[in-house]
Amino acid sequence: MSTAGLKEMLGERQRTRMVQFLMKLRHEFKSIRGSLLNREVTPALDVMLATVLREETRLGT
Repeated sequence: MSTAGLKEMLGERQRTRMVQFLMKLRHEFKSIRGSLLNREVTPALDVMLATVLREETRLGT
């Protein structure tokens, strides 16, 4: 497998894992889930987690 192919496969795997994580969030995180999933460029894992933590703090859960 070429380096470019491997990089693409790993990127798709990361996106799949992020989608699975976001889909398992409680209903209260519906707006954040939609916001993160509808971005043109998939956010980095640390950006996604920071966004979810900010929303959790805001909701006080």
